[in-house]
Amino acid sequence: MIAAPLTLFAALSFFDLRAAAVLALCVPLIPMSIMMIMRIAKKIFSKYWGDYVNMGERFLDNLQGLTTLKVYDRDADHHERMNEDAQKFRRVTMRVLQMQLHSISLMDIMAFGCAVAGSAVAIHGFAHGRVSLMAAFAVIMLAGEFFIPLRQLGSFFHVAMNGITASKKMFAFLDDEGDEPKDAKPFPGRADIRFRNTRFSYVGDEEVLRGVSFTLPAKSFVAFAGKSGCGKSTIAAIIAGKLKADGVFFGDTAGRDIPKSAFHQKVITVSSNSYIFAGTVRKNLLMACGAASDAEMERALRTVRLFDELDSLDHEVMERGTNLSGGQRQRLALARALLCDADVYVFDEATSGVDVESEELIMSVIAGMKGEKTVVLISHRLYNMKDTDMIYVLEDGRVTEQGRHDKLAGGQGLYAAMFREQEGTAGATDEMR
Repeated sequence: MIAAPLTLFAALSFFDLRAAAVLALCVPLIPMSIMMIMRIAKKIFSKYWGDYVNMGERFLDNLQGLTTLKVYDRDADHHERMNEDAQKFRRVTMRVLQMQLHSISLMDIMAFGCAVAGSAVAIHGFAHGRVSLMAAFAVIMLAGEFFIPLRQLGSFFHVAMNGITASKKMFAFLDDEGDEPKDAKPFPGRADIRFRNTRFSYVGDEEVLRGVSFTLPAKSFVAFAGKSGCGKSTIAAIIAGKLKADGVFFGDTAGRDIPKSAFHQKVITVSSNSYIFAGTVRKNLLMACGAASDAEMERALRTVRLFDELDSLDHEVMERGTNLSGGQRQRLALARALLCDADVYVFDEATSGVDVESEELIMSVIAGMKGEKTVVLISHRLYNMKDTDMIYVLEDGRVTEQGRHDKLAGGQGLYAAMFREQEGTAGATDEMR
């Protein structure tokens, strides 16, 4: 790219040194314009990919939870939110296209303008007898070629910027495990978890948590309730170490001082989309504890009443567990989690999309951990929270209610309204059956 202008400068300097010098001096203008555009493009591409990822995540979330949205008659609200996301993405896409068009036009104007400047110097030299007709003709013909490689560099720049921005999150994830504070502290096992006026917001978004305060005693069974988007899953992610926030303490240690790697094997999350790998049941279980014996794995499967439903530990499982029922997949994920013998277990919608029998079984296993582990439960079905020590109700990023199930369900707050709505829906479903 750079060699071509230098070669042309050397060739044209024999014909007209002044014209060649003008063309050479104009060469840096195109890289300078690229650098100027880069600053603008960096923000636009970041916004573009952020909106793209958010729209994709919300679409997938709504698609997987479509049945639940229909049950609670919330599909229209989420449909509107999807439309808003689509409009935001359309607008930022048009900004990207507009930026690319303007940048290409700017580089073309500079390239052709500089070629005209060099040609004008050659024509002026010919008019005053300083250069020959052949020399002036050579400069005019080659002036445009002077900037073609740099114009191509500008077109490659757009592709590169797009790729760099798209891969930033991937590199951040890959580098994150090694990006530990110098004074990193170990995860304090079996300690209280305290949130003190904790605030949190995702990049570019408004606050999801707005001054949340509560304490989860060690070995307690605590649940979080509230409508979608109130901050439940954000709290679960902070407890699991996936997100960092100020005002969060594990014992006397601030959560920010504990590296993410220290949370592994100490805090286990079981969600509605826990991944089941292709291979055998044994392979999936050994991912949680590579040193587990066959007896320990069988004991975990019997705890979730899955052992008798499978041929053996060598039972073949397809990718994502597609040859298992929804309840079997979740019970296998639960058995895998139990093998870890972690200090804290976070169940984020772990019973979503499973049959009633599997849901009751999973909840009985979770309740059985009470007094032995710190258990955090998030469930759209409030009846599952009846055995918890404490329920925190979130609304608009704040804790608005707290107490046990019976107290909250008999009150006049958001929890009671949600519970009565669910009980009415469950009753109508039973009548239809």
